Amino acid sequence: MPRSRPKKRYSLDQLVAYAILTVVGVAMLVTVWPSLNADGYLAAWDAGGHLLKAEFFAHQLLAHGQLDGWFPAWHGGFGLFQYYPPLLYYLLGPLTYLFQPELALRLFTAALWIGLLPATYYLLRSFSLSRPFAALGSGLLLSLNASFGVGLGALYGVGLLPNGLGFILAIWALGRLKRDLFDRRGTSDILLTGVVFGLLVLAHTFSAYWFLLASAVLVVSAAWGRHRAGIVPILKRYGLVLAVGLALSAYWWIPLLGTFDEMGATGAIQQQSPGEILKGLLLSQDSGGWPLSVLAAAGLAYLGFRRRFRELGFFAATGILTLLLSVNAINGLLPFGGIVGSSQFIRFHAFFALLLMVLGAIGLAGLWHAAVRVRRRYRPVGIAVAVSTVALLFNFVVLPTLYGKAGFIRVVDNEPTAELDQLAEQLADRLRPGEFVLSEFNWESRYFLGSPHFVNQRLPRELPEIRDLDGNFPEGTKGAARPVLIASTMGDRLFLGSQAEYLRSRGVRYLVSTFPITRRSLDRQEWLRPVWQGRILSLYEVRRFDRAFGLPPRAAGSLTSAEFRNGSYRLRFSRPVELADGTTLALSYHPWLVVRNEGSASNGGTGERGAADRGDELRTKDSSDRLAIAEPAVTKELTVSYEPPGWVRGSWIVSVLGLLGLGILLAKRRRITAWLTDRVPARGRRKRRTARRR
Repeated sequence: MPRSRPKKRYSLDQLVAYAILTVVGVAMLVTVWPSLNADGYLAAWDAGGHLLKAEFFAHQLLAHGQLDGWFPAWHGGFGLFQYYPPLLYYLLGPLTYLFQPELALRLFTAALWIGLLPATYYLLRSFSLSRPFAALGSGLLLSLNASFGVGLGALYGVGLLPNGLGFILAIWALGRLKRDLFDRRGTSDILLTGVVFGLLVLAHTFSAYWFLLASAVLVVSAAWGRHRAGIVPILKRYGLVLAVGLALSAYWWIPLLGTFDEMGATGAIQQQSPGEILKGLLLSQDSGGWPLSVLAAAGLAYLGFRRRFRELGFFAATGILTLLLSVNAINGLLPFGGIVGSSQFIRFHAFFALLLMVLGAIGLAGLWHAAVRVRRRYRPVGIAVAVSTVALLFNFVVLPTLYGKAGFIRVVDNEPTAELDQLAEQLADRLRPGEFVLSEFNWESRYFLGSPHFVNQRLPRELPEIRDLDGNFPEGTKGAARPVLIASTMGDRLFLGSQAEYLRSRGVRYLVSTFPITRRSLDRQEWLRPVWQGRILSLYEVRRFDRAFGLPPRAAGSLTSAEFRNGSYRLRFSRPVELADGTTLALSYHPWLVVRNEGSASNGGTGERGAADRGDELRTKDSSDRLAIAEPAVTKELTVSYEPPGWVRGSWIVSVLGLLGLGILLAKRRRITAWLTDRVPARGRRKRRTARRR
């Protein structure tokens, strides 16, 4: 008779910790529950754009066996994952097969919020905090918020879903690395840390950047004061983690570095003066207030009292470094300073708030330690004071902050958002091949539509033929700069009036205003004609439009179709048209766009070619950040395809080899463990003994 497995018994510490985590998890779920069962659109500013790209990835790329490609819906097109990490879309895209897309977005956003809990608990446990206080400290994340980093403000206010995913992976990877360096874990654990780091690189660039800096400090703190024999294994473990992660993610970051100069300017973010930022960070103004800062200071003091100098040095050095990053003091001196030194530096605020929260959790442990170390007759009083302090902290600091930030959770279902269907119907009836749209970006429209990006994010989902020169990812292409400026200043009558010819040359036939006051400017433009007006949204047509797809008038007049299918634009003309050297198209320039003449004069302009004949390739060039033809051609059919060069395929080979190498390392983990610890494997020792005997 088989022996029954003994029942697993939980210690009191585990039961207390799991009870606290359950309460905190339920509170987080209750907070976001209203967003899961309401009709309408999630108001988070960027979330709709992430959903649009996730659906495009799942239904246009993944369905055809591709993991990257050209994204045509915004800014005249750009490479979907060339500058923006893809992991969010790998996860969210397939969810749209299983759930209605809006529900998939809400479920994923809620998962990012609740997923902070186990990741935070793991990090605190990695820094030797007991289970109850790690669970109690995890509850402090209910007040953790940085509008451009993590928390309800970031997820449900601004819609920074990649930030949320990257934040979870960053603190998970940091916790794992702490255990790898200090606890001397096995090779399998170290390799898994490398995999987590690779996922972090594919999740969010700024989170990976911070992790690299924090992990370097962690390595220094682990090696400080050790003999060389103790430092070498630490460096080997860290190097193995970096090698695995960078190899697995090479297919993304190598093309990123190879085309960095083609990246558009990063979008500006509203910011305060360095002094105001510094004050807000040190006093935790957006994450619970000064009580949490005091608790963090107590955590530093407790580490010093317990002589845990390595951890004290890590938190002090990492905190100072993160604070300097958060006020943009040293960013320009670091690698990629042009990016981390732009207005994007405020994305580091969340990590400083995280460090204060972790130190606050350690401070709670220090408070309890002080309570139980007082004289026996005063111990009940000390314990009562500690418990009361924790209760007051959660009742008057943590929970009010949580409920205050819950105001970011909005689902919009009103008359203005209902106008989107009417707008889509108007455009479906009017749009002709090769005609583009420019929708207004107006901060004030968020009061009606929930998000200032509502139209450019949701309209292409209603009408896939939409090509909007606005969008909320201008970094994807330099060709976004001028259209984004026009979209954000439609209310400026004089400036808008000077942009008529440029918009025609970009193939823009229709302008969409998203704020009623903007109509005053548009109504005064003689080159615009109002064709439909709702209470909030309105549609205007460009008069005397003759530049479909940005082509010269004579060629545009013969354009019969302009399809985008399987990553390529296909333009067909009713008769052969002549295109001169320097002819511009509506598309934004990209060096990997290839233009081919499929119906050249060499085959009589018929467009009939064999299956293997890909047409006469035309050289292209950059003309004011637009795609231009660099040589004359006569054509009846033109294709524009997104074709990365061979070295990009080489980066995929690096990742495949990295994956194979990971499998080999797992198979040979005993030898790798011996190498990491500078020990001779048992088999090697036996061989040496045999040799000596002989």
